[in-house]
Amino acid sequence: MALLLGTLVVERPQDRASGESVRRRRNMRYWLRELAGWLLVGLGLYVFLVCLSILLSSQPKLLEAGPLTLIGIIIFRGGIHLLKVAVAARICLYAHQDADKPPAKVKEKPIKAALPLEEWT
Repeated sequence: MALLLGTLVVERPQDRASGESVRRRRNMRYWLRELAGWLLVGLGLYVFLVCLSILLSSQPKLLEAGPLTLIGIIIFRGGIHLLKVAVAARICLYAHQDADKPPAKVKEKPIKAALPLEEWT
């Protein structure tokens, strides 16, 4: 597995020997990111539910609900961002795998003129 230090990528010697296990761990990282994103989205929605229950109670507490709403927005947006990053990473992985394949051969068809050459003059 490669460690990312700033923009420098450092590989460990034991990771070079087992390329398949490295790919498996990298694929697992995408799933963990997506799972963490969904958990944060759910937690953000739960915080919104708590804010709604505070505001709809018999004695609404406006001062307590304001900061809690801001916290819920930050948590929810963090979850959405993690989901976007996980999907983008998975798309890049598939694009990288497709780039390694040789290009498909395309049969070239002869080009025919749309109009006969006599009509061009």
